[in-house]
Amino acid sequence: LAPVRHVFGVRLALVSVLFSVLLSFQFHLYPVRQFSAYTVRKARGRAPMDEATDVTYGGMSVTRWFDIATALASVALAISIAVVVDNLMTVLNFVGAFA
Repeated sequence: LAPVRHVFGVRLALVSVLFSVLLSFQFHLYPVRQFSAYTVRKARGRAPMDEATDVTYGGMSVTRWFDIATALASVALAISIAVVVDNLMTVLNFVGAFA
């Protein structure tokens, strides 16, 4: 892409791909993050939206730290699956086993 990186169409295509990745995160990884936050909250015996009374470390509540950790873990898992699995049919067969 180096010879044509100054072309507006190439830049527009790159921005479109970036937005596509953001949509993928929103619709595929965010539910995993919500479920992990729900599970951690229930395990800790906390009510929804109860961060005001939670213990804080580094200026953020423990609930928020767990949320950040599970978000990073879900993204790391998705990236590792994308790197390790080189065949799309392997992923589809794995997902199909649970559907």
